[in-house]
Amino acid sequence: MLSKEPPPLSASNGKSSNPIKIVKKDAHSLRIKLAVGGMPEKVLTAFQSVHDEYCNEETALNKCKTAVNHVGKIEDAVENTSTLGNQQGSALVDELQEHESVLQQCVGQLESAEATRACLGFPA
Repeated sequence: MLSKEPPPLSASNGKSSNPIKIVKKDAHSLRIKLAVGGMPEKVLTAFQSVHDEYCNEETALNKCKTAVNHVGKIEDAVENTSTLGNQQGSALVDELQEHESVLQQCVGQLESAEATRACLGFPA
């Protein structure tokens, strides 16, 4: 019963029930190959799309924060110029419109990220 020899290999035609195969493994990474169309591939693909949207979401949030900071600076500039009697309206309007456009793009990206998570059942 407790012999030192390994048990005999099962006779199979080379097909494994495990759809995940290790392709490359080193100290820092593990590369795997998934069976096409299998459940692990579908889960990994869904996770990858959520991860990609997360990166886009972080970029959009950073752009949004920057645009909001600039709008605050424009507000301060408007208050300062109006008390001094200076009129730089058109330049400030152009800058506000530029930041409005950035904010609209950010909202679109954030809505896209939210929709991706909703489709996959992840909490918002």
